[in-house]
Amino acid sequence: MTADQPVTPEPRTPDPSDDPDAARRQRRALLLRWTLIPVALVVGGLLSGYLSASGARAGWSFVLGLAITVAAFEFGSYNVRFTARWFPGLTLAAAIGSYALTVIAIGLVYALSSPSVIDGMTVGIGIFCAVGLWIGTEIERARVRSVGPSGPVRVLRR
Repeated sequence: MTADQPVTPEPRTPDPSDDPDAARRQRRALLLRWTLIPVALVVGGLLSGYLSASGARAGWSFVLGLAITVAAFEFGSYNVRFTARWFPGLTLAAAIGSYALTVIAIGLVYALSSPSVIDGMTVGIGIFCAVGLWIGTEIERARVRSVGPSGPVRVLRR
């Protein structure tokens, strides 16, 4: 290459930190998550307790299902973030290990609890509600938004 030839820069892959709205969207998704969890906890616990023949036992079982799910997701996401930062090659193993521990924890709750203390169906409903909330906020946080120099990119269909 000679000095009079122009140098063309290498194409750069987009960096997620280039998006100034990414941090705002992530904060909004976390706020949404931590607002919806207590609302689901209170409303679901009261409704489960009121509508169920087992009374307060069903409400507390619903709360237990939500608590197990929130604790498992927080534990798993912390493990994955920690491993990705310090041991990137082990991130998948940390995620799978966290999922295995979650399954073991839920299995222990069902195996060690008495049906007179915990209503299994209501625990399952609590788990289902918390998983739905968590997945919804993760989708909102991670949704890709394409914006070009003249606004949103529109895909023309034929």
